[in-house]
Amino acid sequence: MIDHQAKLSSQNLPMSSSISNLIEESHTLERAGEISAALQRAREALERARAFGEGEDVAAALVCVAHIHFRQGHYDEARALAEEALAHAAPESRSRVDGLIILGLCAAETDDPAAAETFYHRAIDLSRQLGYHRALRSALHNLSAGVYVPRGQFELSLAADKESLRLAIELDMPEVAWFPLATMGWVYWVTGQRERAYAVAEELRRFTSPGSLAEGFYYCLCADLAQDGEDPDSALPLYASARSIAEAIGDPGLNVLLRLGLSRYQRTAGNASAAHAWANDALTIATRVGYHHLQGMALIERGRAAWDLGNRATAETDFKTAIEVLTPLQ
Repeated sequence: MIDHQAKLSSQNLPMSSSISNLIEESHTLERAGEISAALQRAREALERARAFGEGEDVAAALVCVAHIHFRQGHYDEARALAEEALAHAAPESRSRVDGLIILGLCAAETDDPAAAETFYHRAIDLSRQLGYHRALRSALHNLSAGVYVPRGQFELSLAADKESLRLAIELDMPEVAWFPLATMGWVYWVTGQRERAYAVAEELRRFTSPGSLAEGFYYCLCADLAQDGEDPDSALPLYASARSIAEAIGDPGLNVLLRLGLSRYQRTAGNASAAHAWANDALTIATRVGYHHLQGMALIERGRAAWDLGNRATAETDFKTAIEVLTPLQ
């Protein structure tokens, strides 16, 4: 790096070090669920990068801000920031890998799984070329959760996430090991492999911290498993814990999934009206953020509740709309 960057008067560190520190602080705060503080650090890093940094500094800071916007369901903002990051990043750089992953995330969460798959594979290839194993771990997991799971390609999903988990442990990154575990647990639950789902849930619990997004997904998975078990009512306090975390952090995926779980619970308990309300709430969130995969799932749950209420025409409309929403996602 050319040595022309400004110095911090208080710390006597290169400005690039200051920017990197702010980005790392942002990631740490985000993992702890302190989203507002994380965004503040990320924006400060971007401000300093624009004023004093080089292209790679600007790209790294843009990706950091984009990631937080993505987590909040602000996909248009995240996509625009990631595209700007690519404009600043060198052709063979870590920032380019990170920007490609953000673009993959945004495409996967809206309506373009084919584009998401392309972005992820480009990120995987470049990260392997650069020896950027941390990003490789992330891209593999996102390919699993954002492309393979919605398509029902569960074997491919499990293979990618097992490799992602192996890398997280090998790289001594326990703070991100929960991502593949949460997806693996959900896949095992959906495919009826309850014993494996329980085992993964217990492993997931080891990587959670109080109030974190990881803990929210842990509670949601345990609640899903509980309502299919011998004591369905034990699911309710687990969903309540997941909801408390989801509301505090604002993660749209967790907010939708726990509401779908509550809708299933109420429908099974014979409370179709409550089931319809929870499914409708889930649909509102999924529609607001453009999360088409969960939008389709919410329409199916709302249709099931409408069917139980005797509203056949309304149920049919929801099912047909779900087909329209989910077909482009394959």
